[in-house]
Amino acid sequence: MLQFEQAYLSTIYRVYSPFCEVDIRIKQHNQALVNLCKDNGINTWAVITGFNPHSQEADESFNLEANQTLGRELTQLGFKHLSADGVPADDSWQPEASFFVFNISLPQAASLGRKFRQNAIVVGDESGFSELVWLR
Repeated sequence: MLQFEQAYLSTIYRVYSPFCEVDIRIKQHNQALVNLCKDNGINTWAVITGFNPHSQEADESFNLEANQTLGRELTQLGFKHLSADGVPADDSWQPEASFFVFNISLPQAASLGRKFRQNAIVVGDESGFSELVWLR
């Protein structure tokens, strides 16, 4: 996974709230994220995608269907969520549509990430810090 580590760490995880965009960077404090959590009663959160399983570039229709399936599953499980994008620093990759999931535990987020064959997820809490969690 080391070949992907720098790419994941340099990606901006952009959350689209109704009032603003919040750009999350791994291990960097973010006051806008603190405010988003406080305003929405969020104690823990995760950013999860269905795009590009195991960081193998998939075609657009596959990625869209996988992410829509993830969104439906989040809704069925009762998780509130916002749209998000993983915006890579490397221009050779396109942004990956994702979800910012409210009040999900690390085991639940990791399980969903593995189900959608992701190498890693981004997690955090109301402190405004985030971390990358490897799933493989």
